[in-house]
Amino acid sequence: MVSLSGKMAIVTGASNGIGRAIAERLAEDGAIVVVNYNQSDEKVKQAVTDIQAKGGKAVAVQADMSQVADARRLVIETVKQFGRLDILVNNAGRFMPKPLLETTEADFDQVIALNAKGPYFAMQEAANLLKEGGRIVNISTDGTHLSFPGATAYLGSEGALEQYTKGLA
Repeated sequence: MVSLSGKMAIVTGASNGIGRAIAERLAEDGAIVVVNYNQSDEKVKQAVTDIQAKGGKAVAVQADMSQVADARRLVIETVKQFGRLDILVNNAGRFMPKPLLETTEADFDQVIALNAKGPYFAMQEAANLLKEGGRIVNISTDGTHLSFPGATAYLGSEGALEQYTKGLA
């Protein structure tokens, strides 16, 4: 187990699923965790309660990661409240199983905004504020390496996130 005692982490889309598991593990390892959510009030309350019940430290912060202003605010307010940021985990995302010919412009804009645009600007904000040894972790899908014609816009958005990661590495 790696000690993350005193480290400050943000996990986007952390009210359930993979994001919640990541938030729980970071807290178990000693980090203070901002559990980001957009709409799942009850789920995020339960996630924070469960982390705290196990002795971890967590707070819930609402931010719609498809909105650049919210993505930036999440990072800025975390640093204002806690004085630092050590780990940003971009996990929030939306699967959109629509073939090319059925994808509307609104569908495309929505999946790109949440899966690629919001994380990009959260990373940009975090890059200005991360302490020495800080980390940005982007969660994508192995679907970008498979043939899945029923989700082209989704795979494009996840592929963009993977390219951001490679470019920043």
